[in-house]
Amino acid sequence: MLSEILVCLLLFLLHILYKYFRNHSSSKRLNSIYQQAISLHLQKRDSQIVQIKKLAESVHSEKKSLILQSTWTNLRELFLSKKVTSREILLTYGEKSSTLGKDLSLIADLSAFFPALEQADKADILLRSNPSTLPPLLGLPFSVKEQLSLKHSNTTCGYAAVLSKNTPSETDSLIIQVLRKAGAIPFLSSNVPQSLFSIDTDNNIYGHAKNPLNPERIVGGSSGGEAGLISGKCSPIGIASDAAGSIRMPANFCGVYGFKPTPRRISIKGRLGVTAQEEPMRENPPTIGPIGQCVDDLIMMMRCIFGKFEQDPQVVPMKFQESALKEVEGKKLKIGFIESNEFFESCSGVKYSIKEVCDALRKNQHEVVEFKENVADKLLTCLLGISGNQTGKAVEATLNQETPMSFSKSMIFFGKIPSFFKRFLAFLLSYSRETRLKHFVEISGRADAVSLANHQNKKDELKKFFFEYWVNENFDALITPVFPIPAPKLGETGKMIFGLFHNLIGNFFEMPCGTIPVRKMKYEETLNYSDKYSDSLTLIIKQNLKGSEGLPVGVNVYCKPYEDEKTLGVMKIIEDSLKNNH
Repeated sequence: MLSEILVCLLLFLLHILYKYFRNHSSSKRLNSIYQQAISLHLQKRDSQIVQIKKLAESVHSEKKSLILQSTWTNLRELFLSKKVTSREILLTYGEKSSTLGKDLSLIADLSAFFPALEQADKADILLRSNPSTLPPLLGLPFSVKEQLSLKHSNTTCGYAAVLSKNTPSETDSLIIQVLRKAGAIPFLSSNVPQSLFSIDTDNNIYGHAKNPLNPERIVGGSSGGEAGLISGKCSPIGIASDAAGSIRMPANFCGVYGFKPTPRRISIKGRLGVTAQEEPMRENPPTIGPIGQCVDDLIMMMRCIFGKFEQDPQVVPMKFQESALKEVEGKKLKIGFIESNEFFESCSGVKYSIKEVCDALRKNQHEVVEFKENVADKLLTCLLGISGNQTGKAVEATLNQETPMSFSKSMIFFGKIPSFFKRFLAFLLSYSRETRLKHFVEISGRADAVSLANHQNKKDELKKFFFEYWVNENFDALITPVFPIPAPKLGETGKMIFGLFHNLIGNFFEMPCGTIPVRKMKYEETLNYSDKYSDSLTLIIKQNLKGSEGLPVGVNVYCKPYEDEKTLGVMKIIEDSLKNNH
């Protein structure tokens, strides 16, 4: 009887697949409409690259080496002491972005570079005039996630369909305006996934982004291009966004630092969403933050943007709290830790990174205890239940017959399967080892208003429960994995998106969170992975762990909402503790 059901299931799935690919068979033909727009756009970029490389020849190789070895904080000191000019800094990073950044598909639009060069020259002139006061970030370049409106650049969110009817932005997003006012100079935009809704950065315009530490591995998403640029020394620091780990996962995969602020302390005006349209502030809103090379870089940027959003009344007018940053210095902290989650078991290398941080903190007299109420997997259930089939429908509409990338195609296809059939498929999966897959097929199969409301209520209950436990135990901070394994292989993410759940604590509970690289995977840690499921996801994890030796793994650091400065302070303590131990 079961075999007959499976045959019927197979026939029905084939029917759906036939309809799906029939509906999209025209996309490859119609993609030629977009191909011309892509070709013209990339030809323009190639011409800009030639000019940038030529201009960069004027910078001495020793200065280039000094610049590329420096953090953003160090670059400020070098610039103010007149050891390097803003022009030299910009040309050095422009050249590196035009070579390695292009080869690894990390860069997007370079149209902001030449206006940036004019700003760099003005910064050099201003510094030479020796004024009594200078903007705090004068002459320092930064890169921008392509999702954020940047003057002179196209903002496509990875859609060729949008590029074909798009024109360069005439204005900056509000956060870029704030940084410009502080003297910083945006010089390019970085690659993003098609639709932004993926942990792998790939699209039809700029290509498949590759990890500078291992080009066979992903950079993450959706801020993957940005993290890759920082890791590859193609940019000293960048601005990105985070709605479900989009700053922290790429930073972790690329071995750099990321910071997701409390949402309502940063304006998202000028940030485009899944449909490539500007999104309003909503419940559990996304936020914007930096990806950099050290904690000091993150602090320097946040110091210059908190409390500077007078043009956005939805942002809390809360300036950078220096006292909160300094308060953690010399204070005995109580820090909770989560090592893994039984739904998606962390590999031994990730577990060891948690242990190494805990040991370093204990060595410095901090109290470190297990955080026993791990709600991360339940939050993933809420995310899938709330998003339902709507994301796939929104992506398909925005694609407008553009060829979908693999993850977009999966979202669209799964969104087309009727709810009753998903429930039937979940029933069949209950007779297999695919317990995890069955769970999420079952959740997504209930897309009615009542189910949506139930997931919203569940999320609110989890938030209440989580913070009651936090307050009762008097925690200062929480340490979790960023992802259960290091950067997956190119093209093999698929079900790996389920691994983002620890990041949802920050988004659903609106907590500040920073990511710190801790260590690199060892060969023996790539072997003998096991969990209680032994299903298809277990096999995918094992395959992705092979060859991952040398890849970075890090941790997330959480504090309560609006304790951003405290979060940065705890991150600094961890960073210093790890340096002292190595």
